[in-house]
Amino acid sequence: MNKIKLFLSNIDEMLFDIPNGFSLADEDEQIICAFAKRAHKILEIGTCWGRTTANLAKFSPNDAIVYSIDKEDKVNPILMSYPFSNKIRLIKDNSFYYDFIRNGMSDLDLIFIDGSHAKTSVYADTRISMQLIAREGIIVWHDFAMKDNVGEYVFDYFSEFTIKPKILTRDLGYFSFNTEVEL
Repeated sequence: MNKIKLFLSNIDEMLFDIPNGFSLADEDEQIICAFAKRAHKILEIGTCWGRTTANLAKFSPNDAIVYSIDKEDKVNPILMSYPFSNKIRLIKDNSFYYDFIRNGMSDLDLIFIDGSHAKTSVYADTRISMQLIAREGIIVWHDFAMKDNVGEYVFDYFSEFTIKPKILTRDLGYFSFNTEVEL
């Protein structure tokens, strides 16, 4: 098992000028950006206003691609005005039905799930993520330990697996086949 130590991004470097009513806690946004620093192929499930999408693009390597899917079109137009917006591929669709594999997504380095909290959606997003993630990749769920039973649904999904997801923070959980994360 590989071990990685996450070095959090400087809070002053984070993009917080995309106004929204929903967002990650600052520390969680820093953790997601720390994961992005080593990810070349990223999928975000649940774009919402696009703040995390922008931070994923900003902190990922220059050659990275950030796919972000949401069934609603709430993305703030400022998102596509950043110099790194060329890395972002917005997909307006429902992750429950979207054919990620047929649309060329595989061997992803980072998947960030912050979509619907319904059990069927959490299962579906987790199932497809397990198919898309690279062997050294990491899946991260938001609202993992505190909201709408997301973590409970994820642990339930993994009940038949020998490798289990782990809790990172009050809001974030993660899974990797081969990587242990240390904050």
